[in-house]
Amino acid sequence: MHASKRPPQQASEAMNDLAAHIVQFARLLRRMHIKIGTGAVVSAVAAVKELGLRNPDDLETCLFAYFIQRQD
Repeated sequence: MHASKRPPQQASEAMNDLAAHIVQFARLLRRMHIKIGTGAVVSAVAAVKELGLRNPDDLETCLFAYFIQRQD
């Protein structure tokens, strides 16, 4: 079920759970020596909350945009 179809309290809980998973994912990437700043994590969580959970591809693109920076 998409978060947008849940009662407001359940939708909020789902977004909080998702935020916790995003933080855990960032920690995993850091352990893999990918440099991710705290600001990028906060921004990614805010962007994902704005996007919602309608499209997994949007979630992937959002996290990639915030977490993966090209090192020249």
